[in-house]
Amino acid sequence: MDQWSQLRVAQANRLLVLAIAALAIAAGCATDEPTDTAPDMPVLNGPIAGSGVAVNQPGATAGAAGPGVGPGVVGPGPGAGTSMPCEVEMAVKTGCQSCHGAMLIGGAPMKLMALSDFQRDYTVLTTPQLKGKSMKMYELARIRLNREMGTTPMPQGTPLSAAHFSSLDGWLRGGAPAGAACGSATKPGDVNPGNMTAGAGGTGGAGGGNVQGGVGGTGITMGENSQCDIAGAFDPLVARDGETCYEFKTHGESGATDTTEFNVPASESYSQFYFNVPWPAGSVATRFGSRFDNLQVLHHWLAFSSISGNPAGTVAKNVTGTTLGEAAELIAGWAVGGCTTEYPNNVGVALPDSGKIMVQWHHYNNTGMTQTDGSAVQICTVPQGMREHKAGLTFLGTEDIFLGAGKPTAVGSCVNMSGSDIHILGFTPHMHTIGIHMKSEVMNPDGKSEVVFDKPFIFNQQVNYMQNPAYVLKPGARITSTCTYQNDSGVPVAFGQSTEQEMCYQFTVAYPYEALNRGNFSLIGATNTCWGDF
Repeated sequence: MDQWSQLRVAQANRLLVLAIAALAIAAGCATDEPTDTAPDMPVLNGPIAGSGVAVNQPGATAGAAGPGVGPGVVGPGPGAGTSMPCEVEMAVKTGCQSCHGAMLIGGAPMKLMALSDFQRDYTVLTTPQLKGKSMKMYELARIRLNREMGTTPMPQGTPLSAAHFSSLDGWLRGGAPAGAACGSATKPGDVNPGNMTAGAGGTGGAGGGNVQGGVGGTGITMGENSQCDIAGAFDPLVARDGETCYEFKTHGESGATDTTEFNVPASESYSQFYFNVPWPAGSVATRFGSRFDNLQVLHHWLAFSSISGNPAGTVAKNVTGTTLGEAAELIAGWAVGGCTTEYPNNVGVALPDSGKIMVQWHHYNNTGMTQTDGSAVQICTVPQGMREHKAGLTFLGTEDIFLGAGKPTAVGSCVNMSGSDIHILGFTPHMHTIGIHMKSEVMNPDGKSEVVFDKPFIFNQQVNYMQNPAYVLKPGARITSTCTYQNDSGVPVAFGQSTEQEMCYQFTVAYPYEALNRGNFSLIGATNTCWGDF
């Protein structure tokens, strides 16, 4: 199964489980991997390393989403001797498998799909307090679930419900015994989300197992106004009429014509790839996305305009992750769990007319060995004259982070000093593994406050949220973004580029272009920032 099909299936399974749970339908799980029926994406000629490659393929149309979960006939579940108990498998499915699933995501070093995964002997790779120690997987899972020995919490982000925690914790403490699988004793009319084959359709329609499902639908949303709920949101981009789409592909060695794959070292690293600006002057971005090759080793990517003197095709390996000295302006970005970002039909995001595009990849390779990757950043463009408004991205939040125990916060404020209205189109919050919540609140000049963003944060679901309609930030209004964390590590956590450190960014897209930017100093070197206005 290819990476894109796995990603679609993983997302569909997650949404389907949430849909069933939300409806309070008796449910269960299976570990069989769904059959991939999606057509292969067109294969492009190998790109030239030194410049973005145009991928102009207008005319492709995404299929419409189906109406939802279809009716089905419940089939027998797997035998009790080789399966997790049903209530445990539901907890694992909900809390663990978005990262530890059929396709590992966000640096997860192992799969937790079946009873055998918990019963196997395991040498710890990524938990610092236990690194190199051999134990049963269920022992490590119990330690991480209960945050013993100062370990960071699992699952990351939103915690398990009390019922799911109790079921999973008791099972792990009991040695992770086999039990009655979901679907083994169902009543007529029960629906089993893991043991079904859903029909073709939108997100939430994928499945696999012993139930014949109906046409797939969009499932439960990941969050109000999240573009990641839209069918096809995780697919590579294909140019529409009037667009030209460009790819910026990772490659192994410096050189304008290099097409080898990049070697991702074991553990955590940053690398930067330099390209000539490929689009005509006066272009604006309509969408950006990714074509992933080896998703299990990817943490995030950021695309910047740059004045670097590095030749096109340069690969800067194992860098610190800062862009200081490059006058770097963020133009696009993605983090684990994210999807394509698309702007309204009357808005285009500013792009540089000349110079360099620098794509910075944060790799998080917990496989214990070097991996290869040929993933690509995609940016689609049109002439600026085709869009009424020219927008830009801004870092809100703060880099002033030093987090003690408990539920500490990091706070940053930005005042609209432009003298005119600023139209905020959307937000994309970004933290690391102990981040749990992001809130943005506006204090208007008349003293009235208004919450404009208030959502839980989940490290492996870093999605974008568009405002519909756009929020109008009045002159003199202050927007304050507050990141909340759960720090049970026993030691303070500071700002930093590593996944084991923390960030507090509320990426914001707004127009007019540059109206929100204040150019406050950033440790990562970005120029389009606004914070520190208290």
